[in-house]
This record gives sequence, structure tokens and C-alpha cells, in this order.
Amino acid sequence: MQSSEDRRIPGGALALALAGVIPFAACAAALHALDGARPQSEAAQALAAYGAVILSFLGGVRWGAALALPRAGLTPELALAVIPSLLGWCALLLPGATQPLLALALGFAVFGVLDVREGGRAAWPAWYSRLRLLLTLLVLGCLAVALLAR
Repeated sequence: MQSSEDRRIPGGALALALAGVIPFAACAAALHALDGARPQSEAAQALAAYGAVILSFLGGVRWGAALALPRAGLTPELALAVIPSLLGWCALLLPGATQPLLALALGFAVFGVLDVREGGRAAWPAWYSRLRLLLTLLVLGCLAVALLAR
């Protein structure tokens, strides 16, 4: 049985994770504050690029957790770990400003659900699934705000 101490998100991890949400929020706010098609397009592009990078980072977290498992070779966990990077890259290739943001929102939602569901089984700390839930909700909120500006 996990203690509440095991489930408490360490302050440093929480602070860094929340700092990572700042570019999402700043770009979403910029989409509403900026006038003109070009500045808005640049803010949407910056948001999509940062979202793709962070989605790829989440794949790296999964890759690291998969490497900690006792099995060797190509495992379903390793295979699943490469999908966020591929999805982020594909999102950047989509036309316009809306489609990349929608693709990223889908990726964050799917992998957020998977990470939260796997929290007790995966090779990461007990608090990680709580952090992922919080971050997924914040990032999806920022993407929704950005999409409403489009």
C-alpha cells in the first residue's frame, strides 16, 4: 500500500512541470492578444512547435520507464514510447494553424489518459500519474483557449 507521502508530488518536480506550462499559456494568450494574421500565425506556430517538443519529451519518459522493465528487446512499452514523437512531428506537417493544435490536443489527451491509468503499474514514482493528470488538464486547457482564438 502506498503512503500519502509516496503520492505527494515533490516540490521541485511540480515547480519545473508548471514552468513548462508557461509557454503553452503564453502562446494561447498571445493568440487572443495579437492583431493581424501574421502575428497570430507565428504564435500558433510557436505553440505547435513547443507542443510537439513536449509530446516528444513524454515519449522519452515512457521510453525510460520501458527500459527499467526486466524484459529485453522490442516490447510493447518501447513501441508505444515512440508514438508521441511521431505524432508531434506529424502535427507540425499539417496545414494551417488549427489542425496541428487539434492533433497535439489529441496526443496529449490520449497519452495523458494512458499515463494516468498506468500510474500504479509503470516504472515511475507513484506521484507521477497525479502530476500527469494536472499537466494534461492544463495543457489541454491552453490548447482549447488557443483554438478558440482561431
